[in-house]
Amino acid sequence: MTFPVRLQDHASNANFPLDGEPLDFTSLIFPSDNTKNAEKNKDFTRYDEGIYVGYRHFDKNNLEVSYPFGFGLSYTRFEYSNDQVTVKNDTVHVALTVKNGGDLAGKEVVQVYVSKTNSTIDRPVQELKTFVKTPLLAPGASATLYLQIPVSELWYWNEQGAAWKLEKGGYVVKAGASSRDIKVSREIQL
Repeated sequence: MTFPVRLQDHASNANFPLDGEPLDFTSLIFPSDNTKNAEKNKDFTRYDEGIYVGYRHFDKNNLEVSYPFGFGLSYTRFEYSNDQVTVKNDTVHVALTVKNGGDLAGKEVVQVYVSKTNSTIDRPVQELKTFVKTPLLAPGASATLYLQIPVSELWYWNEQGAAWKLEKGGYVVKAGASSRDIKVSREIQL
């Protein structure tokens, strides 16, 4: 979930029924000719955001947020290092080390996002592809994490060809504590 600074920053706000009137909810469960003539922004909300829901919308439009997607509080701080990204057998392999650099024990949820450089199609700026939580790390302790992303999860739906397709070229694989707190990143070619 992404918490916006202003409600109006949500894409769905453009279609929210601000001038609504009381609605008989049984007409939504048992549709009749009356609901077919219902007015957009008066009787119901039409969600036209497509793939740009939540953090994808806020990232694409470079909107400031109160709390980004994946945000979490901790009593300690974590450091990311030794990140490696390789592609083998149609799978993107991510390895990285997370160290507890604070004074208290804690766990970190490591989130891996992928973005396509120089994309020729309409895509989100970045997409969450996998995540993992570290074990409980004492102060100064570290853990090496291994994550995998099937290359097929980087495909997009090609409407002209009516098939899933991989857009060839560079992809940036990023790991961090939230969608707005990226700690390390590497570029790969597919």
